[in-house]
Amino acid sequence: MPQGPRPFGVALAGACLLSGCVNIDIDETDHSALFLDARVRKGLDGSEDHSGPHVELGWTSAQGETDALEYSIGAAFLGMGLEAPLGDQGWVGPVAGIRWQVNDLDPALVELDADDGVGPYIALEGGWHATSWLEPYARAEVALYLNEYSSTGGFEAGARLHFIEHTALFAGWRFAQYNIDDVDSAVGISKVELDASGLVLGLDLSF
Repeated sequence: MPQGPRPFGVALAGACLLSGCVNIDIDETDHSALFLDARVRKGLDGSEDHSGPHVELGWTSAQGETDALEYSIGAAFLGMGLEAPLGDQGWVGPVAGIRWQVNDLDPALVELDADDGVGPYIALEGGWHATSWLEPYARAEVALYLNEYSSTGGFEAGARLHFIEHTALFAGWRFAQYNIDDVDSAVGISKVELDASGLVLGLDLSF
């Protein structure tokens, strides 16, 4: 039997008609998001042991859905960092660079056009070489997209598994907050606020 319109879509359309299509914000939370990452790290001083300056290049994506929203958000980033030893087996350091975010948002019965965002990002990351193959880590990051007045912030913690030279698989938990402004839609939606958290899986190359 065909399903009728989802309650959110009916409520949103009704609210728009009653209010004369004033601006409406979508504010959603997803605790079962999936994040997939790929990162490349190039040491600039010839070392691979998390010391000195380096360049990072990567891609990250978040996918999931809530009662009112299906989303797929991806971002490419290029930055430069400076890492330093912390104790006998640890390391820590900041990274800063440029980030480009692509937004694919699909609320019920509504078509949204959220333009890509470009702007600076800054991150702080650290890790600890517990064994030759196990490296717990944590990373906090924030990005500001100047062309869209949008922002992204997040925190993740997990572990890198070093089973192959120059290559590490990593897994952990991530929380990300997306504030996407300048959204164009037929029913007056102008902003999407999304808190997403869940499993992050990725591949990390270093040389």
